[in-house]
Amino acid sequence: MKQTGIIKNGHPTVAGILMVGRKEVLQEVVPYHELIYLHMKNDIDYDLRKDYRECIIYILEDLERTIESFNKIITVKDGLFHYEIKDFPTEVYREAILNALLHRDYTKGESVFIKHYKNRMEISNPGGFIGGITPQNILRQDSKPRNKHLAEILRKTGLIEKAGMGVKRMFYIQLSSGKEPPVYEADEHNVRVVLRNGAIDEAFVRFVKEMERKGKEPGLDEMLVLSVLKRKREITLNEASRILQLDRERSKEILNQMCFKGLLEKSGVKKGVTYRLSGAVYKELGESIVYIREKGIDEMRYKELIMEYVKKYGTITNRIVRELLGVDKYKASRLLRHLVKEGKLRRMGADRNAKYFVAE
Repeated sequence: MKQTGIIKNGHPTVAGILMVGRKEVLQEVVPYHELIYLHMKNDIDYDLRKDYRECIIYILEDLERTIESFNKIITVKDGLFHYEIKDFPTEVYREAILNALLHRDYTKGESVFIKHYKNRMEISNPGGFIGGITPQNILRQDSKPRNKHLAEILRKTGLIEKAGMGVKRMFYIQLSSGKEPPVYEADEHNVRVVLRNGAIDEAFVRFVKEMERKGKEPGLDEMLVLSVLKRKREITLNEASRILQLDRERSKEILNQMCFKGLLEKSGVKKGVTYRLSGAVYKELGESIVYIREKGIDEMRYKELIMEYVKKYGTITNRIVRELLGVDKYKASRLLRHLVKEGKLRRMGADRNAKYFVAE
């Protein structure tokens, strides 16, 4: 008990009482300690309410039993492999609940709330973020608990991750389960995290599990980008920077590395660069027809994009065409030759030194 910090100088600490103290002692020492769980029938009515004023250890155990009684499981089949995906992954909601209890402001006469809907779980706590943490940078900030002694006890007892890895783990598990990432909302008074239980993207789950079996498990950064691009045709560097919560240079490094690994394809130059899923990934996701159709639409615009570039920047080369369109040097050469034959471009120089200008 002494090693965990529950007892100090022969007496229980406030954090220790929160962890294992009796209900009547908690009400005397930490009168605002309370968690309310609501199982929602719809957006305005609930069919189960539980008010907890017990110690954190009891709350976690009883809450898990309650939530799991409603937590349905879907089995994703991939040949001989079967993967069980819960409506709400246990590790994710447990981490979110612990964070709410850890980071709440115990001087405020408000409760931690858990609203458990069929399609989402909302977990909120009194007290805003501290230490410069916001919903827009939470993935890149070290944990800054409001209740440091309680955080230390939780770490020593193995209930929370060290080095602030808990939030990252929540995101990764949600994404690898074919679900949307957690959504954080905050103001100076409250923090709320929303865990979505939408339709599982089974193809994406199989894709991630296949990568794991091959020893190519994607990192969180890759998962964040892939999860967006499986719903959206393409993203820009600025969009990727927002998704990754990183600056442009670091985001660009990650995207280019994903291109090198064959996960993404890049097209465009300078501010017009965009990234999309590669043909190989589309095939793995069972959407090769979508890829071919979109690629075909792009090819219809290739000449138009080349002409737009030349008119804006005055000249173009084979290398720039390759970067602009994401094609090989042979395809770039054919496109440029056609535009010359059509009288739209004129060529100066030979072979690798050739440059193309708008025809007079």
